[in-house]
Amino acid sequence: MAADAIIQRSADFTDALNAASARPAKPVRRFRVEVPIEDTLGPDFARRVEGVERIGDFGDSGARPVDVNFEGGTVIAVYTLRPDGSVDLYTLYPNKR
Repeated sequence: MAADAIIQRSADFTDALNAASARPAKPVRRFRVEVPIEDTLGPDFARRVEGVERIGDFGDSGARPVDVNFEGGTVIAVYTLRPDGSVDLYTLYPNKR
């Protein structure tokens, strides 16, 4: 996944990895990296990302879906640090501002 590779080359990733490495390994060491969506997916990110959210409560008959605007948003990646020092991507998702 290209977004993962870009995030792993960022200074934010290095900082988060170093902090996770310093923590005890029980039960699992996970760390989170958040970077601007444009830095991860490029200036035309809107062609690659879409989302829908509900406006209103589940029981509300007026509840309706609306498109999410990710302009100015971020990409959040969560990694698992293995005991051998290797890193696995756990999840990656866009986050609106």
